[in-house]
Amino acid sequence: MHPGTVLARRRLYLLARVVVARHYRRRLTLPVVAGALASSPRQLQRAYAQFGEITFHEDLFSRCGTWRTSLATARRLTSRRRSAAVTASRRPASAPRPAGTSGEREPAVG
Repeated sequence: MHPGTVLARRRLYLLARVVVARHYRRRLTLPVVAGALASSPRQLQRAYAQFGEITFHEDLFSRCGTWRTSLATARRLTSRRRSAAVTASRRPASAPRPAGTSGEREPAVG
């Protein structure tokens, strides 16, 4: 294979990895990324096959999975905070506070 071809393919692979890393939350497909890099989907597949340890599909979905997991965790935490705030706002002012939430500081030990 011509050295120029190897260099061009390596560059295409690296640029594709950057595009996927930066824009994985969007609806990316092989033709979309290839078009953005002025290449063909087949050339991009060849670049991933030659230089990557994973396929384009695996690269994209490994990042999406991480993003979806972190998004789900953030939503779950936000939901818990919201429900705790609603519960606290519904409790009458004269109602006793749950144990351990009196607002008093515990004496320092030592």
